Amino acid sequence: MIDTFIRRPVFTTMFILVLVVFGIKSYPSLGVDLYPDIELPMVAVTVTYEGTAPEEMETLVTKPIENRISQVSGIKTITSTIREGYSQTMLEFEMGTDPRQMASEVREKVAGVRKRLPDDIDEPVVQRFDVSSRPIATYSFSSESRSPGEIRRLLNDLVIDELQMLDGVADVTVYGASNRSIKININPDKLKKYGISMQTVLSKTNSANLNTPGGKIRSDNNTITVRTVGKLTSVDDFKNILVANVDGRPIRLVDVADVEDAWVDAESFSRTNGVPSVTLAVRKQSRTNTVDVIDRVNETVDKLIKTDLPPDIKMNRVMDQSRYVRENIGDVWNTILFGGFLALAITYMFLRDIRATIIGGLAIPTSIVATFYLMKQMDFTLNNMSLMGLSLAVGFLIDDAIVLVENIFRHMEMGKNPFKASSDATKELMLAILATSMSLMAVFVPIGSMGETVGQYFKQFGLTVAFALAFSTLAAYTLTPMVSAYWLKPLSEGNSGRPEFISRMLEGFNDRFEKIRSFYNDIMAIAIKHPKKIIVGSLLTLFFNLLLLPFLGTELQPTYDSGEFTVNIKGPAGTSLEQMARWAKPLEDTVQALPELDVEEMHLGGVRTSVNEGSIRVKLKPLEDRDRGMLDIMAELRKDFADVGVMKVGVVTNQGARSDPRPVQIGIRGSDIKKLNQYAEDLAEKLRHTPGATDVEVIGSDPEPEILIRLNQTKASQLLHEGLQRIASSFYLAQFVFPLASEFRTLQQS
Repeated sequence: MIDTFIRRPVFTTMFILVLVVFGIKSYPSLGVDLYPDIELPMVAVTVTYEGTAPEEMETLVTKPIENRISQVSGIKTITSTIREGYSQTMLEFEMGTDPRQMASEVREKVAGVRKRLPDDIDEPVVQRFDVSSRPIATYSFSSESRSPGEIRRLLNDLVIDELQMLDGVADVTVYGASNRSIKININPDKLKKYGISMQTVLSKTNSANLNTPGGKIRSDNNTITVRTVGKLTSVDDFKNILVANVDGRPIRLVDVADVEDAWVDAESFSRTNGVPSVTLAVRKQSRTNTVDVIDRVNETVDKLIKTDLPPDIKMNRVMDQSRYVRENIGDVWNTILFGGFLALAITYMFLRDIRATIIGGLAIPTSIVATFYLMKQMDFTLNNMSLMGLSLAVGFLIDDAIVLVENIFRHMEMGKNPFKASSDATKELMLAILATSMSLMAVFVPIGSMGETVGQYFKQFGLTVAFALAFSTLAAYTLTPMVSAYWLKPLSEGNSGRPEFISRMLEGFNDRFEKIRSFYNDIMAIAIKHPKKIIVGSLLTLFFNLLLLPFLGTELQPTYDSGEFTVNIKGPAGTSLEQMARWAKPLEDTVQALPELDVEEMHLGGVRTSVNEGSIRVKLKPLEDRDRGMLDIMAELRKDFADVGVMKVGVVTNQGARSDPRPVQIGIRGSDIKKLNQYAEDLAEKLRHTPGATDVEVIGSDPEPEILIRLNQTKASQLLHEGLQRIASSFYLAQFVFPLASEFRTLQQS
C-alpha cells in the first residue's frame, strides 16, 4: 500500500485534499464560544401564585409536586426554592441521563398532580436547565428628557421585534421600567353611594373589553364571518363603560372611579452611570455562534439607534461576551501559529534541510484543517477547550513526519534513490508510528470520555487531539513518503545555495548541541554505574511532589479577566424600591470613581426578584487600557463595601455555569425554619473569618413582612354566607389598583 501512495502522486494528493477541502468547508459553520456547550441533567418545575406566603406555597404547591415528581427514576437530588408567590423545584439526575427525556417524564408527573393544586395558580412550567440561556449581551438605554416608561414603550415598538427576528436570538428581555397601563382608581364612597360592589365594577369592565366570535352567515353564494368587536381603544372608552343602572340612571365607570393613562406600578428600577435607564438583555439559541449572534445584534441596534430611535436616547453596552471570546480565541490562534512556527524552526535546525522541514511541516496544516470536519460532525465549537487541544496537538503532529523524513535520509545515505528510500523507510517505521499514535490516543480518548460535568468540558479537548493525531498518522503513511520521494535530494545537493550566515548559525547550533549531548552521555554513564541511588532519588522526588498536592487549589474552571463583574446588593425584607435606589446611590458613586470603569449599570427588582434585591453590573475598559486587573479591582471594592449599613453586598464574577457564580454553596436542612436561620447565620459568621473566604451571604432566610387578617368565623358567616372566600376576595380587590383580565390597544401609538 505504501508503494501505491508513492507511485500514484495524483491519487495521494487528491486523497489528502479531499480531507482538507471538507475541513475548509466545515470551518465557517463551526460555532465560536468561550467554553463548550454544557448540558447538565437538570430539570426545573416553576409555579407562580401571586400574593401567597412561602409557607402556603410549600404546603399547597411545592410538597404535592415534590411527592409526585420524586417517582421519576434516576433522580440524584431534589431542591426547592420558595418565596412569596414563587416556587421552583430543581431536579438533578445522574450524569449521562438525557435531560430532554427526563423533562418529558417530569411534565407528565406534574400534569397528573395538577388537579391537586390550587385552581388560580399560573400553569406550572417544566423546562431543562440550560447553561447557555444566560444573557450574552446587555444594553442600557437612557435619556435626559424621557421617562423610563417612555423609553420602554419605544423599545417595545421599534427594537424588540427586530432583534427577536435575528438568526440565533432566542429571547429578548426588557426590564427597568413598567409597561403602559390604564389605571382605574375606585372611589369607595361613590360605590357605597350607588350601592355597587367592587366585584361588579371588575366584571363589567372585563366584559366590556372583549372581541367575541359570532359564527358565520351562509348563503348560496357567500360565507361571511360574524364577529362582535368590543375592544376598547382609548381612555375615554374606559370612562364610558356602563357599570350599573340605578333607578333608571346609567352609572358609568368615570362616575365611581378615576381613570388615567399611566404606567404599571414599578417592580424594577435601572440606572446607568447615574441616569435612570431601561435595560435590554439578549439570549442566544443553543449551539449557535456567540460572536456571530452578538455581531448581528450590535449591527441591528446601531442601525435602529441611527434611523428609528429619537436622538436623545443614549445606548450603552453593559455586557458583551463577544469581546472577550474574540480576544481569547485570537490569543489561542496566535499560540497555535507561533507554536507551529517554532516547531518548524527547531526541525530545520536539526535536519538542516529546508525541503525536509517543509515536508514535515505539511502535516501540521493538513491535520488541523481536516480536524475541523470531524469537529463539525461531532457538533463541537471553536472554544477554549477545543482550540487548546489543537494547540497541544501542534507539537505531536510533526513528530511522525520528522521521524519518517529522518529515516528516509538515513536510507538515502545508504545509497538508495529517493523512491526506494521513501518506500523502505516508511515500511520500516509503520508499526512504530502506529504505536506512537495509539499510545497518545490511549491518553486523550479516555479524557474525552470522562463523566460528570468535568467530562463535558474536556470531551472536546480530548477528542480534538485524537482527531488531529489520526489525520497526522494518515498523512505520515501517505503524503510524507510521496512528497519525499519526488522532492528530497541527497544531502550534498540539498545544502547547495544555502546562505553563508545560515550555514554558520546551523554549525554553531550543532556544536553546542554536541556539547550538550556529550554532557548527557557523561550523566548517563554515572546513572548506569549507580542505579540504586538513581531509583531512590527518583522515588524521593516523586514522594516530595505528592506532598505538595494538598497546597494546590482545586476549581472547576479558572477565574479569568473578562473585564465584567457584578456587585450584588440586598436590603432588609420589606424595603421599598425607592429606598433601595437611595441606598444604592453611594455604591454606584464608588464604582463610578474607578479610573478603569467603562460602564456601570444598577438594577433593582424584577419578575422573580424582590425589590429589596439588585445588582450593579460593572464593565471595565479593555485590559490593555488599564493598569490593574479585574480581581484587584474587585478586592478593592470588597474593602470599600465592607460596611454599608444594613445592606448585604457581594462582589462576584459573571463566570460559572449556574446563576450564582460563587464556587461554594452550603445547604442546611431541617424541620424548624427559625433554628435553621440561626444556624445559617452562625455558620456564615464563622466563614467570614475564614482566610480566603469572601462574599459570604445567607440566602432566603429573611421573612417577608405581611399583614395577617384573622377572621371570626361566626361573625363572618352572619355577615356573608360565603364567609372567608368572599371577604378575602374583597380584601384582594380593595387595592389601589386592581388587575383586569383583559388588554386594550390604541388605534394609534403616540
